[in-house]
Amino acid sequence: MSDYKIGKVIGVNGDLIEIILDDKQDDFGVPENMLINIKTVNGPESILIGQPGTFLKIQILNGMLLCMVADIKMKEINSLNNEDDIIMPLPQRILTLVPFGTINENGNFEKGTDVLPTVNSSVYAVSNMTINAIYSSYSDGNFNLGKLSLMPQQDALINLDAFLSRHGAILGQTGSGKSWTVASFLQKIAELEKSTVVLFDLHGEYKNAFGEYADYIDASSIELPYWLMNCEELLGLMIDKNETTALPATDAEAASKKVGKAAVSSAKAAGMNQINVKWKKVKNAKGYQLMVAKNKKFSKGRKSYKLTGTSKAATKL
Repeated sequence: MSDYKIGKVIGVNGDLIEIILDDKQDDFGVPENMLINIKTVNGPESILIGQPGTFLKIQILNGMLLCMVADIKMKEINSLNNEDDIIMPLPQRILTLVPFGTINENGNFEKGTDVLPTVNSSVYAVSNMTINAIYSSYSDGNFNLGKLSLMPQQDALINLDAFLSRHGAILGQTGSGKSWTVASFLQKIAELEKSTVVLFDLHGEYKNAFGEYADYIDASSIELPYWLMNCEELLGLMIDKNETTALPATDAEAASKKVGKAAVSSAKAAGMNQINVKWKKVKNAKGYQLMVAKNKKFSKGRKSYKLTGTSKAATKL
């Protein structure tokens, strides 16, 4: 771990930490071009300080607080030159950091922190070797997502088992590459031995993304058995939400009368091709019409029954 000091803490507000960079001296500080060179076991390493998304570390009790740069700004203050009594503008470079995790005295990394620094705490540069060690500690299985955009030499390694055992999200603006990222991620998983992935491709984006690794199943070719559905799902298949009449519009006699709507009390599957339906009696109703189908649009396997009772066993569906 490098110990190249670049500045100090000047403020802590909630989960945001402000630091000020020191002017360049012999063995510490940051020059105007923000580029420093630190000594590592692999030789000198150049680091650009202040780039949002990069890392710095702050001295805390029993270790270091690893932080990510979120913002950088320049501020000028007036300074008095004692020799000539002239007020000179003095630029200050201020960075805003977000705590990321802690590195203990043994060099082990842990997410989050219970301790925040106070003012005047020293701030140090972070070498690529440190970042690589942190990623490697969470890379059980050596699953590589790609490279870090701000550190092209650094592999973005994750623990695949931990990632897949919880919910995840890939976020970004339109055109930023979310679909490409999903496809790339799943392609890597598909190459693993005995891996199985079910992908619901709602917009048909991934049909040609996986080649021989995938079997594409069109939604129109999938049929669900009635016994797999609950009552609410069965009712959704049989009754259109926009349906306002129980009799067909072509029936002149029914069209001339006010038509009521019966409330279904139960709908239960009885075997592979039968469903038993019951509904509540409607006052003064002389009959009922029941329609069943295999899809919500009533375009597949539709059957219609005219009944006088309040139940029906629909068969041969």
